Parts: sequence; C-alpha cells; structure tokens
Amino acid sequence: MAEKNNQFRTEKVSFCRKNDSSELAMQIRRFVFRGKYAILFPPESCILKWRPSKMQNHAETNIVPKDGFHARPVSTGSELPKEVEEGIASQGRVSSGSPKNRISVAIATYNRAKYLKQTLESLRRQTVPPFEILIQNDGGKDETPEVIKSSGMEIRYFTWENHGPAASRNHLLSQASGNWIMFLDDDDLLMPQALEKFSDELADPRERILYCRYLRIDSEGNELPTRDKFRTLPQGDAAVELFFKNFLLPSGTLLPTGALRAMGTAFPVGQTAEDYDCFLRLSLEIPVQGIDKRLVMRRRHLGNISSGAGAAGVADQIHTLERFLVLAGNRIPNRIRQNRMAEMYARYALALKRDRAGKDAIREAWRNSLAQRFVLKNFIRMLMS
Repeated sequence: MAEKNNQFRTEKVSFCRKNDSSELAMQIRRFVFRGKYAILFPPESCILKWRPSKMQNHAETNIVPKDGFHARPVSTGSELPKEVEEGIASQGRVSSGSPKNRISVAIATYNRAKYLKQTLESLRRQTVPPFEILIQNDGGKDETPEVIKSSGMEIRYFTWENHGPAASRNHLLSQASGNWIMFLDDDDLLMPQALEKFSDELADPRERILYCRYLRIDSEGNELPTRDKFRTLPQGDAAVELFFKNFLLPSGTLLPTGALRAMGTAFPVGQTAEDYDCFLRLSLEIPVQGIDKRLVMRRRHLGNISSGAGAAGVADQIHTLERFLVLAGNRIPNRIRQNRMAEMYARYALALKRDRAGKDAIREAWRNSLAQRFVLKNFIRMLMS
C-alpha cells in the first residue's frame, strides 16, 4: 500500500519484532478500525500503523470474536481514510485464523514437559499463527500444566487418565473447530514459516493431504542425517506410494477435518501404527500434495525410537497393511503388494530375533516373507533404512 502523508505504512512482523517492545514481540497485534469494530490482525499479516493521535476518539471495551478475527467493539469515531479501507480489503486471507483457513494444531502428550515447552515455543514463533492449539494430556504426571500456563498462549487444554495416543488424537479431532488440522507430536518442532507455507496452499479449497519434508534432530536439538524417502515428492493419487513406503509424518501433515471425521474412527485405538493406518485409508479418498521444503524438525530419542521398533510394533504395521489391502482392492499392483509384504515380514523376523522370541516364530516370519515375491535389493534397502 502506498504511503500517504507519512501517516500510514505497511511493514512485516519481522520488522516489528526488531523495533517494538518485548511484549509486542511475544504477541504482536495491531488493530484497524472499521465501523464499530477494531479488527486485530494476526502477526503474519502486513500491519497497518498510524500515529496515536488518529486513535484518540476510539474507546476500547471488552474483546469479542467476530468473523474469524479477534474483534473489539469501539465507538465509531471518524471515518477511516481510503488507504486504510483498501488495506483492510487487500488483506483477504490473512492467516490460518481467517474463516477459510482455520488451522487447528492438536498435540497429544504424555510426560514430555521438557520437549512440549520447545514445541509450544516453535508454535509461538510461527509467522502465521494457528487458528487454535489443542492439547490432550493423556494422564501424564509431570509439569505439563505448568508448561502450558507459562507459555502465554491461548491453548485449549484437556486431561484424562491414560487412553493412549490414538484415543487422544480422536478426542482432539472431535473438539477441533478448524477446518484443517495438524497432529503435531509433543517432541517435534515446526520451522517458523511452516504454517505460513501450508496456509499459502489453502487458496486452493480442495480437500487433500498436505505434507512437507522434514529434518531429523536428536534429543538435544542437534541436526541428524536425514534421508529423504522420495527424491520427488508423490503428488495426487498416492495410495500406491504410501502403501509401499510411509512418507507422511503427522507433525508435517495438514489434514481436512471434514474428511477425517467422515472416516468414523480416524485413529484405531490399541495399536502403534495408528497414524499410518489413518493416512492409508484417507489416501483412498483424497489426493496428496507435497510441499518441497523442510518445515518440520522430527526429534529422535529413546522415548520414541523404541515405541514401534519391537516385534509387536512391526506386527501392528503388518496388520495395518493387510487391512488396507482389503479396502484398496485392485488399486495396489500385485508386484508392489508382494514386495512390501515380503519386506515387512522380514522386518518382523528380525524384530522377533532382537526380542529373543522362539525359533519357531522367527522361522514362520521368514517363511511368510519368502512366500511373497522376494527381491534381494528390497531386502538390502530394508536393512539400510
């Protein structure tokens, strides 16, 4: 917007964070008067500023929500100059909090207050804030409530006795009021522009699975080597690719809440591969769209590496794939079916050996693997992954 009489200017939030007070750096808001409402634009938008003398006739009262923005009723005061009205109109879709792009970030957590604090900090630093943050404490007994209170963020917080991550995610889905949802793991981090990049794609209203690349970090936040599962990100109908290799990370995936709710139980309770199960079934209904940027930091530590690495976890994945094949019918070519299941039964045999299972169980797993169309290079790839 053109500057007029040095009264108005447009500036990015990064500029404001460098030049405004520390309190504003934590939660920058600027209001633009329109009729009897003052619209508080979220931090990612271009911010309209003018001299305080221009606001002296406006008396602020209590905050009320309006049209997806935060709005505050005020006395009418004088009419705004044309430039401000144009500035308001030009904002269009200003954030993930606008009516068209309501992104809910849902976090299921259990005794990870240390990591959760960092996860929330990564949300606070988003150039486009989420429409809402929901946290389900799954029966943890650590300092999670204190971490949430000290974050200074508006968070919808739920707590119950331990029901597992799948039940927690299902509950958060039922409570979300956004039309898009991201299930952010309580130990992962979003890059500052993550939600902005996702929001940019939402100009296209079609329901689809939006996802991105990610970086791996260790328990202390140090970067680890990251091997991309695909050089070129799968796009469109990707049920075959997703069956062959799970390339979706919950923390780096944005899902339409309507499509998830239409599935009934989005995340099956009582298994370790609940997110993969959800992604597979959803891929039969809607396409995927990959954003070729690393927007998430996936943390790897003993607490999450071991959770699905044992024989029981691999068995859950096998059952997930077998159920999916029934639903998919002929959409998955036989060659890919055989290669994938051969790989999974081989993984199962190795996991049984690590868990010191009986020899008969290990031999049976190897027989199931060899009964498929076994390919040596796929076995080598499995050992290296």
